[in-house]
Amino acid sequence: MHQNNIMAKLDQDEMRAKREEFERVRLETLAEQRRYDKDVATQRKAETDGKIRQMHHKVKSDFEGSSFYKKSKRLANISRSGSSKGVRI
Repeated sequence: MHQNNIMAKLDQDEMRAKREEFERVRLETLAEQRRYDKDVATQRKAETDGKIRQMHHKVKSDFEGSSFYKKSKRLANISRSGSSKGVRI
């Protein structure tokens, strides 16, 4: 009986050690997967930000090169500079 108790205790200790090892490996794998996912998300965000920035610069330069923009700038300058000239009291 005593020997059976000792064998059962050894089996329990062995099973506990296997479970602990399995759990350690599982947690390491999960942590590695989280790091990988974070790196991928960071890289995708950087790519998206770059594309957005590039499109913004293109749209801005296209707008600033448009005849509408040039005409409105010219009219704004005319109206500002002409308002105080030629006024006599």
